[in-house]
Amino acid sequence: MKDKPQEAVELIKEMTTAEKKLVYEKLHKELNDKLADLLDAGSLTPAWLDS
Repeated sequence: MKDKPQEAVELIKEMTTAEKKLVYEKLHKELNDKLADLLDAGSLTPAWLDS
């Protein structure tokens, strides 16, 4: 039985450039959304907590 990282590497090698681009764009959007959520949550911190 192969380990998961090796399986992932093999799957990525088999992907076409277009498929890789779609995965990259989806991950990029998800990470940006999560970062924006974190930044928004940080801006909602009460001022008295900043000091």
